[in-house]
Amino acid sequence: DFPKGYHLFNYEGERLSKREYNERYAEEALGVYGIELNYRTIIDARRTDAGVARFICTYHSSGKKPNVEYQSNKNVIEMITTRAVAAGEELLGDYGEEMITAMGVK
Repeated sequence: DFPKGYHLFNYEGERLSKREYNERYAEEALGVYGIELNYRTIIDARRTDAGVARFICTYHSSGKKPNVEYQSNKNVIEMITTRAVAAGEELLGDYGEEMITAMGVK
C-alpha cells in the first residue's frame, strides 16, 4: 500500500527538444507517450524499456478519479500518489485535455 503523496517512480524515456518531438510525430499530431518536462524538453517513453510509468492509464471514462499525478521539477517528472493507493489497485492519471482530445477519449 502507498500513502498519499508517495513518490512511486520517475517518468523515464528519451529526452527530445520540442522541435525533435514535433518532427518525429508530424503525421500523428501527438506521440502517445510524450510528456512535457519543461518549456524546451519532452520526455518520450515510446520505447517499451522506458520504465513502468508509461503504463499508467487515463482516468477518463473509467468512472474513477486519478490516484497519481505527474509532477515536474524541470529536471524529472515524478509520479506521486494523490491519495492512499492499495496494493494491486490500478494507477490512473490525468493525461490532460490535449492528449484526451487527440486520443478521441470521451
